[in-house]
Amino acid sequence: YVKFSVTDTGTGILRENLAKIFEPFFSTKQIGMGTGLGLAVTYGIIKMHYGDIKVESNAYPDEGPTGTTFLVKLPRHSRQE
Repeated sequence: YVKFSVTDTGTGILRENLAKIFEPFFSTKQIGMGTGLGLAVTYGIIKMHYGDIKVESNAYPDEGPTGTTFLVKLPRHSRQE
């Protein structure tokens, strides 16, 4: 497998939203400010390649630094396969 992570130091994702972030059309943005398809498409592409994506996030400054990390794992194949 090839594993990589993408991390930001933004405001984080609220706990109640973590279970929904990969659902199509889920967005916390105002109407007209986003479609909520980005993470759903990303999830679909990764799963289509037999990989996995997980998220870790903290949106609560009193619990430590805020931000989000996406952990991606994709199978590694040789060109001959």
